[in-house]
Amino acid sequence: MKHFYILKFAFLTALLFFGIYGVLGQAPSLEAVQCNINEDYEDITDLVPSMFVFSYDGGAGDIGDGGSDMYDGGNRLNTDIETNIDYSDDVITTTTGVGPTGRYFTRHLDGLFFFAGDLDGVTNFYISGNNGADGGGSVDEHVFTTTFDGVDYDVFVKRVYGAGDPSINHMFIVESDAAISHTWATSTDNDQHDLLGLSGSTRLYYLLYASASGGFIDNATTESIANEVLSIVTVPLATIEANASSVSLCEGETLTLYGTGLSTPADYTWNLAVTDSVEFIPTIGTYSYIIDDATGSSCIETDTVEVVVNAQPTGTLATSDELAAGTGAVYLTLTAGAFPMTFDWDNDGTGDFDDDQNLIGVSAGTYTVTVMAAGGCTFTESATVGSQLSTDELSLNYSVYPNPVLDITTLQLEGEFTFILYDMLGKVVVQNTAFNQTNIDLSSFESGTYLLSVEQNGVVNTVKLMKK
Repeated sequence: MKHFYILKFAFLTALLFFGIYGVLGQAPSLEAVQCNINEDYEDITDLVPSMFVFSYDGGAGDIGDGGSDMYDGGNRLNTDIETNIDYSDDVITTTTGVGPTGRYFTRHLDGLFFFAGDLDGVTNFYISGNNGADGGGSVDEHVFTTTFDGVDYDVFVKRVYGAGDPSINHMFIVESDAAISHTWATSTDNDQHDLLGLSGSTRLYYLLYASASGGFIDNATTESIANEVLSIVTVPLATIEANASSVSLCEGETLTLYGTGLSTPADYTWNLAVTDSVEFIPTIGTYSYIIDDATGSSCIETDTVEVVVNAQPTGTLATSDELAAGTGAVYLTLTAGAFPMTFDWDNDGTGDFDDDQNLIGVSAGTYTVTVMAAGGCTFTESATVGSQLSTDELSLNYSVYPNPVLDITTLQLEGEFTFILYDMLGKVVVQNTAFNQTNIDLSSFESGTYLLSVEQNGVVNTVKLMKK
């Protein structure tokens, strides 16, 4: 697998302003190194000529044979604090073996053993054990300094080769420090390789790789391997963030989702068939939009943004004409929208949303209502109340008491008359004819405002009746 070059370019471009590390002078986390090695280790092994894929056939902390007599029990990890440190294979482990707060992990990959450690007070890290060369072949070193993104690294290599068994190549990489040196056993049978003077170092990388049949890996290739390692382990974990133009919108409104953390919209992918930075109109519902990087890199965590699309309220208005002064009404029937809903009629100012659903007891004129539903979605509609008043309208000499009423009210008017009682929706709830006086029973009715219309000899009067 090759690097996700576009992303790496974006990361390294940003790092030019801050140094190679996410925080100046601080190496990327072990979690970042672990992820990057897992994803890109083949970029290292591709550089190893005639790479030998050795076996991890030893105990908790060594390679037994490795295949083709590569070892007789070797590649043991040690420090001046603890010997025979266990392999962890892809698990970041906290152990006093690399210091009181030290951490490390190992990776057992095809053709590559990899160790990365955060050291705390370690002065000596060394490899021990026995090789399969049994005195045959040759052993040598290669020590060099390489600079990667402005940071100098010292690289210490020990090579055992030419014995017919797979060659054994140790590589230590550490930030340059004049106090650091290495020693190594001159016998091809001895796996000993010591890195000394580490007291000022907090991060160490160690690699083991092999070439089949004792193949020699020259200095130029060795240096290319070291530089490839650094190009991988110095990349911090990337972070991306899912963003929305609004996390709560109304039916029919547009939504734009966009990522931050990478370079361009093309660097992101979204679920639910969304294209980064392109607006669209979602339907009613609650959505979890998930963003990922376009390469699918496991070294970049996904992010999620929740968006709620609320139903748009709708409704119809019906009116009741003004039959007597101040007796007109407008009735609102809701046809869509999510509760809770609030209402704002313009007869008493606007913006308060403290009115009833229906407007009752008004004069002739045009009235506008705004309905606000869940999510702040609004609907506005107007209606006109007509008038049936005339300039010579007669008044009836009637009385209604008590008003307000708890249960029974009395209507008095001399002679025969008819009356109609309307509820708040304009529905007829009582209608009758009486003579001189009648009792109207409201005990079973809901509390609120009712309209009582009284007619005698073609003259109609209307009065508000309040039910407690």
